[in-house]
Amino acid sequence: MHFCTVSVSVALLATVSLVSAAPGLVKGNEAAVVELAPRGEGIYSGPVPTAPPGLAMKAPAKQAYDGQPFTIHIQNTAGDSMQMNLKHDADAPGAICCPHNGPLPSSTQVTYPTGWAGRISIGPIADENVITRGSTIEASFKNGIVQFDVSYVAGYTYPIVCSCQGQVVAGCNYPLLRHAAEDGGCPLPGNRICYNPNVDNQAIPRGSPAHPFFEPCQGAAWTYPNDFDANIHCPVNEISCCVGILCPRNPKQHKSKRDLEFEMFNGTLPVDFA
Repeated sequence: MHFCTVSVSVALLATVSLVSAAPGLVKGNEAAVVELAPRGEGIYSGPVPTAPPGLAMKAPAKQAYDGQPFTIHIQNTAGDSMQMNLKHDADAPGAICCPHNGPLPSSTQVTYPTGWAGRISIGPIADENVITRGSTIEASFKNGIVQFDVSYVAGYTYPIVCSCQGQVVAGCNYPLLRHAAEDGGCPLPGNRICYNPNVDNQAIPRGSPAHPFFEPCQGAAWTYPNDFDANIHCPVNEISCCVGILCPRNPKQHKSKRDLEFEMFNGTLPVDFA
């Protein structure tokens, strides 16, 4: 299996790679993480709120394992107010190098070994009860296969997109909180976070619309437990992620009411959605 490395930089990536939900993770209620390392990667011992179930339903072709670690690169275009929180599954190894819970720098990098599965949560509030229920990069690196996603299924704090091999394939750069009033309103507002009322709703079938607040990102980021279109397989052991509305747009994300109205009257999209 490959090891994983994560690097974050403030510059805007032309291409962003996202980490997807790890196989074996189960979307659950708001069960918490235990044994949080003070400055390292915490360990989940209960249900993971943002991980999609049944990840194995997509069976990507196994790639040749070249013995290299798995690397995640993250660019932070949102400034120095962002925080990050790293976790790994209880039955998975921790990072090889340099995980750090706390302020998200302009750039950072984490390297993971084969067998790793976990998540990186990002948002403006460091409180673990808040940040781990917000915007999250989920990924796994098992049997030489990289799978990843951006999840808003437990809640949303800030836009994240990720790319594989230079193409933005996961996440959503739409600023949901900024335009909440225009897109249905936040159903469960918190401290600079909008909690997702459908975090445990297994009754919503794949391909269905998400809650109006989350709908612009449905299928691009996980917006309810069966939103499987947000899961990505990457054939290489390196991805790049970008935090902020200045990050590249994921072509899979939907046009919001604001986008459509702007196009109707101006014939183009506003710059922050281009």
